[in-house]
Amino acid sequence: MNRPISVLLLDDQANQLKSELDSNAKSNRVIIKKAITNSEEGIKFIKENHQKIDAIILDGYFYKKPNSSDTKDIQALKETVEELKKLFYKQSISIPYCVLTGYMDDIQHDSLLSDIKVFRKGRVSSEMYDYLQR
Repeated sequence: MNRPISVLLLDDQANQLKSELDSNAKSNRVIIKKAITNSEEGIKFIKENHQKIDAIILDGYFYKKPNSSDTKDIQALKETVEELKKLFYKQSISIPYCVLTGYMDDIQHDSLLSDIKVFRKGRVSSEMYDYLQR
């Protein structure tokens, strides 16, 4: 792909993480197109705009609903991944996605999430961007 890829970011601290990732992302030909804090809005955005994004970065723990005061947990990630798989199957599309988290063990030991590529927060490298550009 010659052009930079457009990425959707789902993270409970989406705008803060977007700021942290932006400079490194641009040098790797990645543009964080949209940053969302919860799975409800994230899934809606993907359903309505999947043709405008090339990849998705998911946090391990984020919120289920907008303006949520609920405790963030791994359930939002699981629900989002399930919805992605359904959408991709129904629409016959493929968008690479990965998890960027500080909770590596929780995700790697969950059988529903075991087939997802996981990268550690704080150690963002070109490896994650290379993976998303596949």
